[in-house]
Amino acid sequence: MKRALRERAWAVSPHVAPEIAPYAELLPYATPPVDVTCRHGCHSYVARQVALRDRYILFVDPRTGQFGIALLDASGGVEARQYPCPSIAIRMFLGSPGAMDE
Repeated sequence: MKRALRERAWAVSPHVAPEIAPYAELLPYATPPVDVTCRHGCHSYVARQVALRDRYILFVDPRTGQFGIALLDASGGVEARQYPCPSIAIRMFLGSPGAMDE
């Protein structure tokens, strides 16, 4: 089932980031990969946006390969949080509207 959904999504949108291709549940939120500047406290870095849900971005840090979630603010900046494994980041991205509130 997931494989068929994944293949259908690839046929419709070949611009899906390869990092999220194994996760069929992300495909409705997939975006073409876009570089975004993420902030974590006073530190900032460039990451690759791979999905968007409301004001939440799922991104991959190309330096570490870690997934994270970022919250868009009114100025277009993002406050970011990385997670140690993709499954946690994806679960937070899909299921927790307050993922960045903690």
